[in-house]
Amino acid sequence: MRPSPPRTEAQQIDWAYEARSPWRILHRLLGRSVWFYLGTAAVCTIKHSPLWLLAILPARAIDTLVDPSPAHYHRLLILLAATLLLLVLNIPSHMFFVRMFSDLTRTLEQRLRLAVARRLQQLSISYRGGLDSGRLQTKMLRDAEQVQLMSMEIGATGVSALLQLCFVIAFTAWSQPFMLLCFTIIAPAAVGLSRMFRSFIQARNHSYRRNFETMNSRAMDMLGMLALTRAHGVEESALGNFDAHVLEVSRHGRRLDRINAVFTACTWVTFQLFALGVLATGMWVVARGWMKPGDLILYTAFFAQLISSINQVLNLYPVFALGSESLRSLSEVLQSPDIEHNEGRAVVTTVQGGIVFDSVSFTYPGCTAAAVRDLSLHIAPGSTLAIVGASGSGKSTFINLAIGFLRPTAGRILLDGTDMEEIDMRSWRQHLALVPQQIVLFNGSIRENIVFGLPHVEEEFFRRVVELTHVQEFVSRLPDGFDTLIGENGARLSGGQKQRIAIARALIRDPRVIVLDEPTSALDLESERLVQQALDELTRGRTTIIVAHRLSTIRNADHICVFSDGHLIESGSHDELLAQPGAFARLHAAAGSTAFISAAI
Repeated sequence: MRPSPPRTEAQQIDWAYEARSPWRILHRLLGRSVWFYLGTAAVCTIKHSPLWLLAILPARAIDTLVDPSPAHYHRLLILLAATLLLLVLNIPSHMFFVRMFSDLTRTLEQRLRLAVARRLQQLSISYRGGLDSGRLQTKMLRDAEQVQLMSMEIGATGVSALLQLCFVIAFTAWSQPFMLLCFTIIAPAAVGLSRMFRSFIQARNHSYRRNFETMNSRAMDMLGMLALTRAHGVEESALGNFDAHVLEVSRHGRRLDRINAVFTACTWVTFQLFALGVLATGMWVVARGWMKPGDLILYTAFFAQLISSINQVLNLYPVFALGSESLRSLSEVLQSPDIEHNEGRAVVTTVQGGIVFDSVSFTYPGCTAAAVRDLSLHIAPGSTLAIVGASGSGKSTFINLAIGFLRPTAGRILLDGTDMEEIDMRSWRQHLALVPQQIVLFNGSIRENIVFGLPHVEEEFFRRVVELTHVQEFVSRLPDGFDTLIGENGARLSGGQKQRIAIARALIRDPRVIVLDEPTSALDLESERLVQQALDELTRGRTTIIVAHRLSTIRNADHICVFSDGHLIESGSHDELLAQPGAFARLHAAAGSTAFISAAI
């Protein structure tokens, strides 16, 4: 027995992920009962019924003129009254239908975008790294819109066309079966045309969408590198690269338009030829006395409606193909199994900060060499660990393993004595703060960037954090203070200012575990000294992991680990490592007066 649809929108979306096909995803996202669809179809029937009666009226009027009997007049008056009533009812029924159908399609579009966004929050970081932002933006925005447009067109045009088709066939079968035989000849032609063009249209739609995704991705790259492009004077080169992608999208778009135009023209010509054939057949039947002249007008009008209905349905095929391709694109994210599983696992309420790596190895998918090999390490609660190593030595992989973004391919990681695989990592990360190497800010105010994700922050604590991280120092000079908008990714701030905001954002969470990817790398010496004082005070008593580049940061660590090619080759305190003739001592000596150990690695 199929489970009943969940009540909340979040549960509705989670239930949709379990669907085995993209179309089942749509059904589950909507979560509407069969009565809703039947009610919508009933309202649509009332809305379109005047068209059918308006086709019958002229035929009955001609029959009445030919034979002006009281029975014909009486039947004509009843038909006229019914038509007038349905015309009046068309206004409320149309408004009600639009309201119902708009609610349906807009809800679908909304939930599709929410479903993609929600799934991206659940997918592993390695999956997210395999897709660039431009492609994800296309899926979330354009593809969701295309599915909504497909649903709107199928519902608004397709349902009315099918209702009209059913009425014409049913009425003709009841009143004149011979004419129904003429009508049914058109069905094989419609099916043949559809099958003839289906593969071409699907292929063109797939090619067009893929190229559009690539163009969107390159557009985002170009926008992100505007300053660098202008600084290097390579505007023409950047435009040339982007222009090539724009031309490619335009070329595929024109090919898609041409195949759609050929399909539309072929269907129109075919149906008009059938219309001429039906007219000639009807005239022959009337000449034989087998049908009234009014019926010839009636069935000619019905056949025109039949052609219009089938034409509308067939013309929906390009829209359907485009929407189906967008739905398939969305399902790549919605049905991806590469998610972080947290359901049913222990929820963490308190964190001490102890982290143990027990013979941990990790190999990225598609790679043969391990990024981290047989790593055993104990990070005591409240201690500070510095990670040192050359680029590609495994530092970033170590950080992602500690956070739980990556799961070991061998060995295990214990968090406060509990295996990471048994913990709801979402709850554990609520006690963690991260300052990444590439500072991420959004186009909002300084205050909004600092308190990001926190619903309530006491003003006193907020002021203390911004003073300790010396954010207050430059904010006091801004006209709008903490309400100053910083632009996209902090475009209106210096590198040091952005770094201090990122540190404040991490520390305002009062975390038990702090991960810092060299928090002072973008600061001048005076700012570094001030921020380092704040870090020394606020990291006291908390587990801190620092990817270190500056000697000043390394010197203050309780423990230093030196990585090389995925191996932990040395570990110990600053003084212990300097006292032995190992890799760290050589790196420290090579760094010399630069104060940047990364320069020597």
